[in-house]
Amino acid sequence: MNRLAPTVPANSAGLPNGSGAAAILAAGIGSFMVAVLAIAADNSAAVKSLLNFYRPSGPLSGVTTTAVLVWLIAWEFSIGAGAAAPLLWGASTPWRSFCSA
Repeated sequence: MNRLAPTVPANSAGLPNGSGAAAILAAGIGSFMVAVLAIAADNSAAVKSLLNFYRPSGPLSGVTTTAVLVWLIAWEFSIGAGAAAPLLWGASTPWRSFCSA
């Protein structure tokens, strides 16, 4: 009895993985924005005061809030919701090259 998962032949289309690729892409963009905004807030007094949404937590509140908004916008654009043509939704992407970027 073979307990291994069935393999998909190389010539078959398989399941579309565009929505997963869109989530990974958006998460990477959001994480990058956290780093960029945190470094900018540490090095610039103007950015630090601009990102100070809630005084007790300092600019961290603005950094995380802005990064979450950028993440949501990136996810919206990557899946193509509201757009005329979806970018990754329902598409099949090569995971190996996509995740290594």
